[in-house]
Amino acid sequence: PDKGHFNGRRAILEARSRKRLRHVLVGLEIEGNVPAEHAIVYYRKSQEVGLVSAAMWSPMAKRNIALASLQRPYGDTIVDDLWVEIYAMRELQYQKLMKKAKVVPRPFIKLDRRTANPPADF
Repeated sequence: PDKGHFNGRRAILEARSRKRLRHVLVGLEIEGNVPAEHAIVYYRKSQEVGLVSAAMWSPMAKRNIALASLQRPYGDTIVDDLWVEIYAMRELQYQKLMKKAKVVPRPFIKLDRRTANPPADF
């Protein structure tokens, strides 16, 4: 959709056309049920490749989901061996958890009622 003119529009369109964007926004599915808000994403548990911006346990999808900004090519072509470093409060102390994550397509859940048309007049 055309949003009209704004500062930086030309630079964004040029970067998109040349595939020069440095980061990509991806959906992640994280093992376990501890939300990974503001967690760091690692490749092979050693190389920092991105940050989780939003995360939650989804009761409808029955899984732990997150949105993360990852450096390219992670999230685009390299989608395996991603780990998330979560700091969880357990018994009044923070505990560091390393949980496996995988890139999943967005939207996380697609409901039929979202695209249903209203009934016709009769």
